[in-house]
Amino acid sequence: MAEHYGSKPQDKERQYYSRRCKPPDTYVGVTEILEFITLKLGETKSGKAKTLHALRSTADYYGWTQAFPRWIGQPVPSEGSRTLLIDPGRRGHSQCSSGYRVRICRAHEMSGYPAGFTNAFKVTSNTGLFDLAELAHFTDGDWYWMSTRTGERISRDRWESRYAGKTH
Repeated sequence: MAEHYGSKPQDKERQYYSRRCKPPDTYVGVTEILEFITLKLGETKSGKAKTLHALRSTADYYGWTQAFPRWIGQPVPSEGSRTLLIDPGRRGHSQCSSGYRVRICRAHEMSGYPAGFTNAFKVTSNTGLFDLAELAHFTDGDWYWMSTRTGERISRDRWESRYAGKTH
């Protein structure tokens, strides 16, 4: 079979429908769906959910699965006996979910992202600093800093003082 100029041989595992999302047939596996978890941090005044989207292992390690309820979708008003849900994060994939990336680190260093000590997760765009302070307050284990939505690294003590209401 002749190859066209610039084309690469592709097998079925590497054919993607877009650069960021996996094809729908890979979502069927239970391990793929359960790899990521979405937790509800709170609600806005209009009723929209403020959520955190992270690896299940990360959420379990920091104790977030015990502190915050799992969020499976926002109910949409419907007619009849059906209740529809908005898909929370395109079947659980972190790359395709919207929001801001936040990092938490278990190393003392405030520069760089030390390998093996830094975990990343996403929060929705309606999540504020107080919501992140609440998340930091309920985080178990040893950790030293967590970033904000804009990337500023704040130490654990400053997050605790923000949660206590001492600093705005």
